Amino acid sequence: MLMTRAEVDGRLVDVRVGGEAVTELGGFSSRQGETVLDAEGGALLPGLHDHHVHLLSMAAAAESVRTGHRR
Repeated sequence: MLMTRAEVDGRLVDVRVGGEAVTELGGFSSRQGETVLDAEGGALLPGLHDHHVHLLSMAAAAESVRTGHRR
């Protein structure tokens, strides 16, 4: 699979994935029969596979004042 226009480390790149791993980063043309996904500038976060993660609430909790008793 080829993901185009994905943000990686602050820059837009194409990302080729083979099997379960990123195999290439750079600027590529698709290969015949290859699935192409346009990331539309979205950030690529390899390893973030748990789709049921509340990132915004975790960030808010990190900046919040804790109240109540301590354990």
